Amino acid sequence: KLDNNKPNFLAVHFCQLHWPYTSNSFIEHNPSEWNGNYNHFMYKSMLKKIDKQIELFYQQLELNGFLRNSIVYIISDHEEGFKLNEKDDFNALKNRPPMQSWGHGTNVLDQQQAKVLLAKIRYKNNEIVSEPAVIEGLFSLIDILPSIDQELKLNLPIAYDGFPLPAKTEAPNDRHLFVESSLSLSSLNASFIDEEKVVSETASIYEIRPSGKAVIKPEEYRTLIRRKQRSIYQGEHQLAMLPDSQLVLLNIEKKEVKIVGSAENNHIVDSLLLKLCQFYKTDYGFDEINRCDYDNNKYPDNG
Repeated sequence: KLDNNKPNFLAVHFCQLHWPYTSNSFIEHNPSEWNGNYNHFMYKSMLKKIDKQIELFYQQLELNGFLRNSIVYIISDHEEGFKLNEKDDFNALKNRPPMQSWGHGTNVLDQQQAKVLLAKIRYKNNEIVSEPAVIEGLFSLIDILPSIDQELKLNLPIAYDGFPLPAKTEAPNDRHLFVESSLSLSSLNASFIDEEKVVSETASIYEIRPSGKAVIKPEEYRTLIRRKQRSIYQGEHQLAMLPDSQLVLLNIEKKEVKIVGSAENNHIVDSLLLKLCQFYKTDYGFDEINRCDYDNNKYPDNG
Protein backbone atom coordinates (compact mmCIF):
# COMPACT_ATOMS: atom_id res chain seq x y z
CA LYS A 1 0.00 0.00 0.00
CA LEU A 2 1.33 3.44 -0.94
CA ASP A 3 2.03 5.91 1.84
CA ASN A 4 2.89 9.50 0.90
CA ASN A 5 4.79 9.90 4.17
CA LYS A 6 7.26 7.18 3.21
CA PRO A 7 9.42 6.46 0.13
CA ASN A 8 7.45 4.69 -2.60
CA PHE A 9 8.29 2.92 -5.82
CA LEU A 10 5.45 2.68 -8.32
CA ALA A 11 5.52 1.23 -11.84
CA VAL A 12 2.49 1.57 -14.13
CA HIS A 13 2.15 0.06 -17.60
CA PHE A 14 -0.29 1.66 -20.05
CA CYS A 15 -1.01 -1.03 -22.62
CA GLN A 16 -3.35 0.46 -25.21
CA LEU A 17 -0.55 1.52 -27.58
CA HIS A 18 0.80 -2.02 -27.77
CA TRP A 19 0.79 -3.92 -31.06
CA PRO A 20 -1.35 -5.61 -32.38
CA TYR A 21 -4.44 -3.43 -32.74
CA THR A 22 -7.24 -5.95 -32.91
CA SER A 23 -10.29 -3.75 -32.38
CA ASN A 24 -11.33 -0.28 -33.48
CA SER A 25 -14.68 -0.32 -31.70
CA PHE A 26 -13.62 2.03 -28.89
CA ILE A 27 -11.77 4.79 -30.75
CA GLU A 28 -12.91 8.02 -32.34
CA HIS A 29 -13.31 7.54 -36.08
CA ASN A 30 -11.90 10.66 -37.69
CA PRO A 31 -11.66 10.19 -41.50
CA SER A 32 -9.31 13.18 -41.82
CA GLU A 33 -6.60 11.23 -39.97
CA TRP A 34 -6.81 8.17 -42.22
CA ASN A 35 -3.64 7.74 -44.32
CA GLY A 36 -4.27 4.26 -45.70
CA ASN A 37 -2.20 2.57 -42.99
CA TYR A 38 -4.58 0.89 -40.56
CA ASN A 39 -2.03 0.18 -37.83
CA HIS A 40 -0.60 3.70 -37.82
CA PHE A 41 -4.13 5.10 -37.77
CA MET A 42 -4.90 2.92 -34.75
CA TYR A 43 -1.65 3.95 -33.07
CA LYS A 44 -2.49 7.64 -33.40
CA SER A 45 -6.02 7.00 -32.15
CA MET A 46 -4.69 5.10 -29.14
CA LEU A 47 -2.36 7.99 -28.33
CA LYS A 48 -5.41 10.08 -27.49
CA LYS A 49 -6.66 7.35 -25.16
CA ILE A 50 -3.29 7.04 -23.45
CA ASP A 51 -3.01 10.81 -23.10
CA LYS A 52 -6.31 10.87 -21.22
CA GLN A 53 -5.27 7.94 -19.02
CA ILE A 54 -2.00 9.64 -18.08
CA GLU A 55 -3.81 12.90 -17.34
CA LEU A 56 -6.15 11.13 -14.90
CA PHE A 57 -3.24 9.22 -13.38
CA TYR A 58 -1.28 12.42 -12.74
CA GLN A 59 -4.33 14.04 -11.20
CA GLN A 60 -4.57 11.17 -8.73
CA LEU A 61 -0.86 11.32 -7.94
CA GLU A 62 -1.09 15.03 -7.19
CA LEU A 63 -4.33 14.71 -5.26
CA ASN A 64 -2.81 12.05 -3.00
CA GLY A 65 0.44 13.90 -2.41
CA PHE A 66 2.76 11.73 -4.47
CA LEU A 67 4.26 14.59 -6.50
CA ARG A 68 5.54 16.59 -3.55
CA ASN A 69 9.06 15.18 -3.96
CA SER A 70 9.20 12.74 -6.85
CA ILE A 71 11.20 11.49 -9.80
CA VAL A 72 9.05 10.32 -12.72
CA TYR A 73 10.32 8.36 -15.72
CA ILE A 74 8.10 8.09 -18.79
CA ILE A 75 9.38 5.31 -21.01
CA SER A 76 8.49 2.80 -23.70
CA ASP A 77 10.10 -0.63 -23.79
CA HIS A 78 10.04 -0.56 -27.59
CA GLU A 79 8.51 1.30 -30.49
CA GLU A 80 6.45 0.00 -33.38
CA GLY A 81 7.23 -0.42 -37.06
CA PHE A 82 4.51 0.78 -39.42
CA LYS A 83 6.28 0.66 -42.79
CA LEU A 84 5.14 4.24 -43.37
CA ASN A 85 7.45 4.94 -46.29
CA GLU A 86 7.75 2.72 -49.32
CA LYS A 87 11.39 3.78 -49.50
CA ASP A 88 13.50 4.25 -46.38
CA ASP A 89 16.24 6.86 -46.02
CA PHE A 90 19.13 4.44 -46.48
CA ASN A 91 21.03 4.02 -49.72
CA ALA A 92 19.81 1.52 -52.30
CA LEU A 93 21.80 -1.69 -52.42
CA LYS A 94 21.42 -4.90 -54.40
CA ASN A 95 20.25 -7.82 -52.24
CA ARG A 96 19.85 -5.49 -49.27
CA PRO A 97 17.84 -7.01 -46.40
CA PRO A 98 14.51 -5.40 -45.47
CA MET A 99 14.94 -2.22 -43.44
CA GLN A 100 11.32 -1.94 -42.31
CA SER A 101 8.98 -4.46 -40.70
CA TRP A 102 5.65 -4.52 -38.91
CA GLY A 103 5.31 -4.39 -35.14
CA HIS A 104 8.25 -4.72 -32.76
CA GLY A 105 11.01 -7.21 -32.20
CA THR A 106 10.76 -8.29 -35.83
CA ASN A 107 13.71 -6.51 -37.46
CA VAL A 108 16.83 -5.11 -35.77
CA LEU A 109 17.51 -2.98 -38.87
CA ASP A 110 14.22 -1.11 -38.48
CA GLN A 111 15.44 1.92 -36.54
CA GLN A 112 11.91 2.90 -35.58
CA GLN A 113 11.46 -0.27 -33.51
CA ALA A 114 14.54 0.37 -31.34
CA LYS A 115 14.06 4.11 -30.80
CA VAL A 116 12.27 4.33 -27.45
CA LEU A 117 10.90 7.10 -25.28
CA LEU A 118 13.10 7.84 -22.25
CA ALA A 119 12.05 10.97 -20.38
CA LYS A 120 12.67 12.10 -16.80
CA ILE A 121 10.73 14.68 -14.76
CA ARG A 122 11.65 15.98 -11.29
CA TYR A 123 8.84 17.24 -9.04
CA LYS A 124 8.96 19.29 -5.84
CA ASN A 125 5.80 20.55 -4.14
CA ASN A 126 3.72 19.34 -7.09
CA GLU A 127 5.71 21.51 -9.50
CA ILE A 128 8.16 20.46 -12.21
CA VAL A 129 11.61 21.73 -11.25
CA SER A 130 13.70 19.99 -13.93
CA GLU A 131 14.67 22.11 -16.94
CA PRO A 132 13.37 20.93 -20.34
CA ALA A 133 16.18 19.60 -22.51
CA VAL A 134 16.95 17.05 -25.21
CA ILE A 135 20.08 15.08 -24.35
CA GLU A 136 21.84 13.54 -27.34
CA GLY A 137 23.66 10.23 -27.10
CA LEU A 138 23.29 6.46 -26.93
CA PHE A 139 21.14 5.46 -23.96
CA SER A 140 19.05 2.51 -22.81
CA LEU A 141 16.34 1.61 -20.34
CA ILE A 142 19.01 -0.27 -18.37
CA ASP A 143 20.32 3.18 -17.39
CA ILE A 144 17.30 3.97 -15.23
CA LEU A 145 18.22 1.89 -12.16
CA PRO A 146 21.81 3.20 -11.87
CA SER A 147 20.41 6.72 -12.35
CA ILE A 148 17.98 6.28 -9.45
CA ASP A 149 20.72 4.70 -7.34
CA GLN A 150 23.03 7.65 -7.95
CA GLU A 151 20.45 10.40 -7.44
CA LEU A 152 19.00 8.92 -4.24
CA LYS A 153 22.44 7.84 -2.96
CA LEU A 154 21.18 4.31 -2.33
CA ASN A 155 24.58 2.65 -2.86
CA LEU A 156 22.94 -0.59 -3.94
CA PRO A 157 25.43 -3.51 -3.78
CA ILE A 158 24.94 -4.68 -7.35
CA ALA A 159 26.80 -4.43 -10.64
CA TYR A 160 24.89 -2.54 -13.32
CA ASP A 161 24.76 -3.16 -17.05
CA GLY A 162 23.75 0.48 -17.55
CA PHE A 163 25.14 3.86 -16.54
CA PRO A 164 23.67 6.90 -14.77
CA LEU A 165 22.00 9.18 -17.29
CA PRO A 166 23.81 12.51 -17.81
CA ALA A 167 22.18 15.86 -17.05
CA LYS A 168 23.29 17.30 -20.40
CA THR A 169 24.70 16.19 -23.74
CA GLU A 170 28.25 14.96 -23.33
CA ALA A 171 31.10 14.35 -25.75
CA PRO A 172 30.79 11.14 -27.80
CA ASN A 173 32.19 8.05 -26.10
CA ASP A 174 32.77 4.40 -26.97
CA ARG A 175 29.65 3.04 -25.29
CA HIS A 176 27.92 0.18 -27.06
CA LEU A 177 24.43 -1.32 -26.73
CA PHE A 178 22.94 -4.60 -27.89
CA VAL A 179 19.56 -5.03 -29.58
CA GLU A 180 18.08 -8.35 -30.69
CA SER A 181 14.86 -9.60 -32.22
CA SER A 182 12.22 -11.66 -30.50
CA LEU A 183 10.93 -14.96 -31.87
CA SER A 184 11.01 -15.00 -35.65
CA LEU A 185 7.41 -15.66 -36.68
CA SER A 186 6.11 -14.73 -40.11
CA SER A 187 2.55 -14.65 -38.75
CA LEU A 188 3.50 -11.77 -36.43
CA ASN A 189 5.45 -9.77 -39.00
CA ALA A 190 2.28 -8.83 -40.85
CA SER A 191 0.06 -5.80 -41.21
CA PHE A 192 -2.87 -7.76 -39.75
CA ILE A 193 -2.48 -10.48 -37.13
CA ASP A 194 -4.37 -13.68 -37.93
CA GLU A 195 -4.77 -15.51 -34.62
CA GLU A 196 -5.25 -18.89 -36.30
CA LYS A 197 -2.00 -18.46 -38.25
CA VAL A 198 -0.14 -17.52 -35.06
CA VAL A 199 -1.45 -20.61 -33.27
CA SER A 200 -0.67 -22.80 -36.27
CA GLU A 201 2.91 -21.52 -36.47
CA THR A 202 3.66 -21.73 -32.76
CA ALA A 203 1.68 -24.74 -31.47
CA SER A 204 4.31 -27.30 -32.48
CA ILE A 205 6.98 -25.44 -30.51
CA TYR A 206 5.28 -26.14 -27.17
CA GLU A 207 4.55 -29.18 -25.07
CA ILE A 208 2.05 -29.50 -22.23
CA ARG A 209 3.60 -30.54 -18.92
CA PRO A 210 1.70 -32.61 -16.30
CA SER A 211 1.25 -29.37 -14.36
CA GLY A 212 -0.83 -28.05 -17.25
CA LYS A 213 1.77 -25.45 -18.23
CA ALA A 214 2.69 -24.96 -21.88
CA VAL A 215 6.48 -24.73 -22.25
CA ILE A 216 8.81 -24.56 -25.24
CA LYS A 217 10.24 -27.95 -26.14
CA PRO A 218 13.94 -28.16 -25.21
CA GLU A 219 14.90 -29.23 -28.73
CA GLU A 220 13.23 -26.11 -30.14
CA TYR A 221 15.47 -23.70 -28.23
CA ARG A 222 18.44 -24.12 -30.56
CA THR A 223 16.28 -23.51 -33.63
CA LEU A 224 14.66 -20.43 -32.13
CA ILE A 225 17.97 -18.94 -31.00
CA ARG A 226 19.53 -19.62 -34.41
CA ARG A 227 16.71 -17.62 -36.03
CA LYS A 228 17.21 -14.56 -33.84
CA GLN A 229 18.69 -11.36 -35.22
CA ARG A 230 21.37 -9.71 -33.10
CA SER A 231 23.01 -6.32 -33.34
CA ILE A 232 25.30 -3.88 -31.61
CA TYR A 233 25.20 -0.08 -31.66
CA GLN A 234 28.26 2.09 -31.10
CA GLY A 235 28.54 5.74 -32.07
CA GLU A 236 27.01 6.23 -35.49
CA HIS A 237 27.24 2.55 -36.44
CA GLN A 238 25.13 -0.56 -36.05
CA LEU A 239 26.39 -4.04 -36.94
CA ALA A 240 23.68 -6.68 -37.37
CA MET A 241 24.15 -10.45 -37.49
CA LEU A 242 21.23 -11.94 -39.40
CA PRO A 243 20.32 -15.64 -39.36
CA ASP A 244 20.82 -16.05 -43.12
CA SER A 245 24.59 -15.54 -42.54
CA GLN A 246 24.59 -11.87 -43.48
CA LEU A 247 26.55 -9.28 -41.53
CA VAL A 248 25.13 -5.83 -42.19
CA LEU A 249 26.83 -2.57 -41.24
CA LEU A 250 24.79 0.62 -40.93
CA ASN A 251 26.05 4.16 -40.65
CA ILE A 252 22.96 5.71 -39.13
CA GLU A 253 24.03 9.34 -39.45
CA LYS A 254 25.02 9.03 -43.10
CA LYS A 255 22.11 6.66 -43.89
CA GLU A 256 24.43 4.08 -45.42
CA VAL A 257 23.93 0.32 -45.36
CA LYS A 258 26.56 -2.22 -46.38
CA ILE A 259 26.61 -6.00 -46.57
CA VAL A 260 29.97 -7.16 -45.21
CA GLY A 261 31.85 -9.58 -47.46
CA SER A 262 34.55 -12.13 -46.62
CA ALA A 263 37.35 -10.33 -48.47
CA GLU A 264 37.05 -7.12 -46.47
CA ASN A 265 39.33 -5.77 -43.79
CA ASN A 266 37.16 -3.35 -41.86
CA HIS A 267 38.34 -2.30 -38.39
CA ILE A 268 34.86 -1.03 -37.47
CA VAL A 269 33.34 -4.42 -38.24
CA ASP A 270 36.23 -6.16 -36.45
CA SER A 271 35.63 -4.20 -33.27
CA LEU A 272 31.84 -4.45 -33.26
CA LEU A 273 31.77 -8.13 -34.20
CA LEU A 274 34.20 -9.00 -31.41
CA LYS A 275 32.00 -7.27 -28.82
CA LEU A 276 28.83 -8.84 -30.22
CA CYS A 277 30.31 -12.34 -30.19
CA GLN A 278 31.64 -11.96 -26.66
CA PHE A 279 28.25 -10.80 -25.43
CA TYR A 280 26.21 -13.60 -27.01
CA LYS A 281 28.74 -16.45 -26.88
CA THR A 282 26.99 -18.22 -23.98
CA ASP A 283 23.61 -18.31 -25.75
CA TYR A 284 22.68 -21.91 -26.42
CA GLY A 285 23.16 -22.61 -30.13
CA PHE A 286 24.60 -19.17 -30.94
CA ASP A 287 26.62 -18.77 -34.17
CA GLU A 288 26.61 -22.36 -35.36
CA ILE A 289 28.10 -21.28 -38.70
CA ASN A 290 31.15 -19.73 -36.99
CA ARG A 291 30.84 -16.10 -38.03
CA CYS A 292 32.78 -15.24 -34.89
CA ASP A 293 35.81 -17.30 -35.99
CA TYR A 294 38.45 -14.70 -36.83
CA ASP A 295 41.23 -17.05 -37.86
CA ASN A 296 39.21 -19.08 -40.32
CA ASN A 297 36.88 -17.25 -42.68
CA LYS A 298 36.56 -13.95 -40.82
CA TYR A 299 33.24 -13.12 -42.49
CA PRO A 300 31.11 -15.51 -44.52
CA ASP A 301 30.82 -14.70 -48.18
CA ASN A 302 27.50 -12.91 -48.74
CA GLY A 303 27.92 -12.59 -52.46
